Amino acid sequence: MKKTKNKLTKKVYDKKEKGRKKAPGRGKIFRKAFAALFLCLAVWCILPVIVGNFHLGIWLPAPLFLLCAALCLWHEKILRAVSSKIIRVLYRAVAGGILLLMIIFVALSFVMVYYIHREPAEGATVIVPGCQIVGTEPSPMLRHRLQAAYRFLSEHPESACVVSGAQGEDEIVTEASVMRDWLVEKGIAPERIYTEENSFNSYENIKNAYEIIEKEGLSRHAAIATDGYHQTRCQIYADRFGDGSGALSAYTNPGLLLSYWMRDLLGVAKIYVLGN
Repeated sequence: MKKTKNKLTKKVYDKKEKGRKKAPGRGKIFRKAFAALFLCLAVWCILPVIVGNFHLGIWLPAPLFLLCAALCLWHEKILRAVSSKIIRVLYRAVAGGILLLMIIFVALSFVMVYYIHREPAEGATVIVPGCQIVGTEPSPMLRHRLQAAYRFLSEHPESACVVSGAQGEDEIVTEASVMRDWLVEKGIAPERIYTEENSFNSYENIKNAYEIIEKEGLSRHAAIATDGYHQTRCQIYADRFGDGSGALSAYTNPGLLLSYWMRDLLGVAKIYVLGN
């Protein structure tokens, strides 16, 4: 009876030991999977450099994703290599800070997705924020915004449109004039389109557009025709100046999406922290 009891105890002990041995293996697989994910995100962030784009959404998130990949791959080695307790505590604090940052990024991304799916009201005034032009033609990104505006204006003949954008340093005409010409060429009546040519950023685009809306007595509910990643900032501003807003989200090139998403995510965080 005693021998049988000892055998059973040994079996239970062996199972526990096997479980302990397997656990680190599973953890290693998860860390490698996350490392691969972060590496892919870093590469995705860097893709716009190929077409000459270089902005905050590239040079800040890409190194952060690479650092996360490194921490996932070499976490245990780093802890084994460091003997000082103080440095270990600092390392864990840095790793915890990065984890918290990633959680904030995910939370803000959910907020951005919410704004992408807000429906504009019937008869809303369309606002098209400016974007780069090429000569006297809209860039591909701006053309997609104008297509989103055109679809809504065609389906809602009672709606007016404010196109907003000044002349950049490397541009020969204002962005607003190019947008107006494009919409008129597509068949939208010129009297439905109002041009605002003094804005150099998203905040000015919406603020100055609402000055025209107030002056002309247009609907104070806005339908924002811009890329999905850009909707949150524009709609937060529109909600400040008007009576609500909705999204007319334009197509964004998938290769450019993550870097622009991260850039605007930082912009949204700035609004929540600083108010502008």
